[in-house]
Amino acid sequence: MSSKRPAPTRDSASGENPRMDADALGTELEALLAKLLQAHERLLQAIEQHRIALSHASGDEIRAAVEQETTALVEIADLERARATLVGANEPRTLSQLAETLPEPARDRILGMAAQLRELIQVLRTRQAIVRSATRSLLSHTHGLMAQVGAALSHAGTYGRAGRVQSTTPACAALDLST
Repeated sequence: MSSKRPAPTRDSASGENPRMDADALGTELEALLAKLLQAHERLLQAIEQHRIALSHASGDEIRAAVEQETTALVEIADLERARATLVGANEPRTLSQLAETLPEPARDRILGMAAQLRELIQVLRTRQAIVRSATRSLLSHTHGLMAQVGAALSHAGTYGRAGRVQSTTPACAALDLST
């Protein structure tokens, strides 16, 4: 779904970067916002799969979810670069600020989409915090299990500097009975 970008016009009096007319800019912004919304929805789905995988403590499921998250994040980064290019260095920094300069029919649609994107990003931040907390909890539990296994297998039963039973390699002895 490639969109043809209209030929930019140059403001020769000010020497500024080329700019698109308002209709073309509105079309570009709307298409970019639609792609950003879709990419963030995919990220939200991947984060939900990550949460479910953590509840199953399944390494394979976690790996697959993280790969989906990474793919969505790469896509979002590409779209953010496209946004930065579209907005330009001397222009307003946000899509909403840029949308304010557009004529009325496009302005309302784009401002609505920008509001949806902001809400979705807020939901993503909340869900990512939940997954981060669940991941820390699972790791803490795993470390505790490993410490218990190490303590059970420790023949010496001595405490190390960290105040836990130090797991050491068991002493091995062999007796040669062949001679």
